This record gives sequence, structure tokens and C-alpha cells, in this order.
Amino acid sequence: MKNLMKILSYILIALFFISIYKDLSVGTTLTPENNIKQPQVENMVKTENITAMEVKVHQGDTLLTIAEKINPQVTNNLNVNKIVEDFKALNPTTDPVELQPGEFYFFPIYEKEAG
Repeated sequence: MKNLMKILSYILIALFFISIYKDLSVGTTLTPENNIKQPQVENMVKTENITAMEVKVHQGDTLLTIAEKINPQVTNNLNVNKIVEDFKALNPTTDPVELQPGEFYFFPIYEKEAG
């Protein structure tokens, strides 16, 4: 019985070291850059005052996350109230807080300001 416990202990220790080796040598394939879903663009529309892009919403997306993804050039200068106001103007029957995954909505596109 004592030999069986020794053998079992050696096997568990070996499995432990093998798992550590695999974890450190193989690692993970998910990086933050790979894990971000890019917006699926269908159409671009220019209204009188707002340029917009039709984007398919994915699970977990919000108005602000999509606005940041499609406007990377002005991410630091985005005005939340303006984004919500423009979204409501582009999608008058949609509540910006309750976007449905799999649906397409129009999202405002902003130009980088000069200077």
C-alpha cells in the first residue's frame, strides 16, 4: 500500500509539472487585439448634418463601444451626449440603451477636428 501511494504521488507531481510546462510554453492564443470583434458594416449614409454607418450589433456591444470602434481617430474627444443625440436622430424608434444583438443600426461617424 505504501508503494502505491508513492507511485500515485509521483504521477500527480509529474502531471503538475507537465501542466505548468504546457501553460508556460504554449500560452494562450487570445490577446485583447484578437478578442475585439470588428463592427460589421453594411451601408454608409450621410444625412443633412450627420454622417452615419450601418453596423451589426454583437452580444455585449453598447452604443459607446461601437462609437469608439468606428471613430478611433477621435476617441479622446467623443461627447457622450452628442453620440446619444445623434444616434436617436439616426434611429428614432430605437432606445440606445437596449440595442439588440444581430440587428443593424446607424451609428454616427465623426471627423477629426483640425488643430
